[in-house]
Amino acid sequence: MNQRHPVISAVDTFLDSLPGNPEAGLLISLSGGIDSVALLAAVAEVNHTRDVPRPIESFHMHHGLRGEEADRDAAHCLQLCRRWSVPLHIVHENLDLQWGNGKPSMETVARDRRRFHFEKIAQTRSCSHILLGHHIEDQAETLLGNLLRGSGLRGLAGIHPLTPLGDSGLTVARPLLDCRKAELADFLQSRSLRAVEDSTNTSLQHRRNRIRHRWIPLLEEESPELISHLHHLSVEMRERWYQSEQKLKPLQNRLFIREGFTSFPPETWESLTDHETTDLFRESLRGDGSGQQLDRKHLQQLLLLTRGENMTETELPGQRVARRCGGWIHVSPKSSSVPELWNPVMTETSQTLLHLGLEWEVDHAAPLLLRRWSEEDRWPGRVTRSLESLRLAGIPAELRPLWPVFENSDSGEVIGSPGICGPQVRLNLVKSTKLDALGFHLLRVTQ
Repeated sequence: MNQRHPVISAVDTFLDSLPGNPEAGLLISLSGGIDSVALLAAVAEVNHTRDVPRPIESFHMHHGLRGEEADRDAAHCLQLCRRWSVPLHIVHENLDLQWGNGKPSMETVARDRRRFHFEKIAQTRSCSHILLGHHIEDQAETLLGNLLRGSGLRGLAGIHPLTPLGDSGLTVARPLLDCRKAELADFLQSRSLRAVEDSTNTSLQHRRNRIRHRWIPLLEEESPELISHLHHLSVEMRERWYQSEQKLKPLQNRLFIREGFTSFPPETWESLTDHETTDLFRESLRGDGSGQQLDRKHLQQLLLLTRGENMTETELPGQRVARRCGGWIHVSPKSSSVPELWNPVMTETSQTLLHLGLEWEVDHAAPLLLRRWSEEDRWPGRVTRSLESLRLAGIPAELRPLWPVFENSDSGEVIGSPGICGPQVRLNLVKSTKLDALGFHLLRVTQ
């Protein structure tokens, strides 16, 4: 009896464990290289043995960069898909027109375009999962690259078997993540299948290729089991990351985030250990639109900021600055503007007030005077001055002279302040208005 090939066993087990509708389609990313050809062949072979086979389709992106070689790859993918009667979607992109000076890197553009087409095709063709051919060597290269970038726990977890494709409801799946590349090559040979080689994979211009062709062979001279060690490390770190993520997610839900501004309430980090705090900052600020990640120096500065150790602010990459105020940590664009001094206005009881770039709805029976805060102000029923309550609410010092206060226009008595005390206030940003620092903090305290 012929022994089952390890690649077939790995793919069979993986497909059995996929969550979701077992009859939904699978979209396989096919470049024509060893890993993707092995993935297509294994999935097609396993699927053929099922009582109810799943619909399988494939996707290939012609990058418009390698001339005849790229044409060859597309033709090879078409030939393979015809062999198993698998529908193939070939998309042409002229990536040379989409990257360059002042633009994202070619790798970033190519990845983003692939993801765009993954989502579009998968949803159109009722596919629940996009299958990629990452294997153990890819995992090792990823871990080493993340280490060189100074990653934390998430980076050491490496490539995950299952990851959501943004907010699309689709899942990216990697059935070969426990397979060695040599096993994939052996599998292709056992099935008399051929793969094509992308010539750019040998270029030392890219860091991943230098890791693959230069650094890993050197490290394997010292530790022949390097790839296996890195694989097991990624599995262990992934489990630890899942545990950490479960703790961080509820805290991240308590952050206030708007248009480049992020505020961390003190309760989100005060009970965390130092490494959990840095994970919170790293994860919360990685997708804020700045396009730049925090390194260990920035994370250490943020950690010092939480301790209040002789510093109240620190600069971050992406033209951002982090400030501590009343226990809050606020991250904002360095270029965020502070409004000019504004004149008092009267609120309306029957219609929305447009003021400071915001729409105001104030729950009060009579119109109120809305003016700027003064250090002499006292909140209703309180003897102490109002400065401390503004500080504890995380209102930055430079914004306090602009902070709105409600006043009875007849008696001159202070009625309250948005989000601090007094009448309930509902605020919304006026459409087409750029959010400034004052508007952000008004939205934050009245959420």
